[in-house]
Amino acid sequence: MNKVKDFKAKCNQLLDNNHYQLVYLDETGFDTYLHRTHARSLKGQKVFDKISGKRYQRISLIAAQMGNRVKNMIAPMIYQNTMTSCLFEKWFKDMLLPTLNQLDRPSIIILDNAKFHRMKHLQEIINDSIKTNTDANSINNTNDKRYKHIILPLPPYSPELNAIEPSWATIKQWLRSHLFEFETIEQGLTGYFEVN
Repeated sequence: MNKVKDFKAKCNQLLDNNHYQLVYLDETGFDTYLHRTHARSLKGQKVFDKISGKRYQRISLIAAQMGNRVKNMIAPMIYQNTMTSCLFEKWFKDMLLPTLNQLDRPSIIILDNAKFHRMKHLQEIINDSIKTNTDANSINNTNDKRYKHIILPLPPYSPELNAIEPSWATIKQWLRSHLFEFETIEQGLTGYFEVN
């Protein structure tokens, strides 16, 4: 309980004293046998259909969300297999940071304590991007923005503090109701991000 209070206090302190925005990030997975849970029939008649028992692969999604709204999803990436530190850090450096640096202020990046979230290494990636940008700007006289974002890990066993968690349920619900419009789940996910 003290860790949750400490987390909230640190978050509030950063928000009060600076002009930071909150950015939540997480990963989720989709089984390719995702199916609709409801069907229509004539009144009083039950609907029967088959759901395959075959093994299917798992599709995963990583994204970040600014604030508490699912419509503020940024840097989504669909991938297969399991997340690794290498893949996560590549996404963080090549997709998330450039997106955050286009915004008008620095971010507090909130994430869980998964093994592949190497917090010190992520902060080093942020620091290196600032240093690299400073060197490039002095040579090119450009005005590219790079912010000193802050990594703030969630307390253990506190997914309720990560505002992106309910967004995964929203995305999965949308996919179930629109899946018939797409050939694959990947196309459905791409369609979701194009619509929203």
